[in-house]
Amino acid sequence: MKIIAWNCRGLGNGAAVRGLLNIQKKEEDPDILFLSETKMDERRINGLRWKLGLANMVVKDCSTNHGGGLALFWQRGVNLQVHGISRLYIDAEVIEEDGFVWRITGFYGKLCWPVLAGAGNLGMVHDALLAETWAFHS
Repeated sequence: MKIIAWNCRGLGNGAAVRGLLNIQKKEEDPDILFLSETKMDERRINGLRWKLGLANMVVKDCSTNHGGGLALFWQRGVNLQVHGISRLYIDAEVIEEDGFVWRITGFYGKLCWPVLAGAGNLGMVHDALLAETWAFHS
């Protein structure tokens, strides 16, 4: 399975979108793509989803024009279930064809215990620490 995680620092200009499309091509179509600091709303990211050729997505809009915004995309054949989403993270579980289960969490900002242990995050951290495999990006 191929995964790309990228802090794109804004996708509001053509150069950033072209850069993302080039990364995607060079990596030979990732199965999962996590973007942080998109600085875009869901409507605009949905248009990007079609350019990338990825069937599924979940988005956390940026709260201001100055930063934030998360997006997780995945291919049609990937069995991915989103378990949590906030302005700081998207947390999901992936079930492989052979039944192997692993967790993926994409974070925005500095990854530290106060962020992980913040209100509403303890359940995610507990479940993730019990999981045999956990991939995360910050």
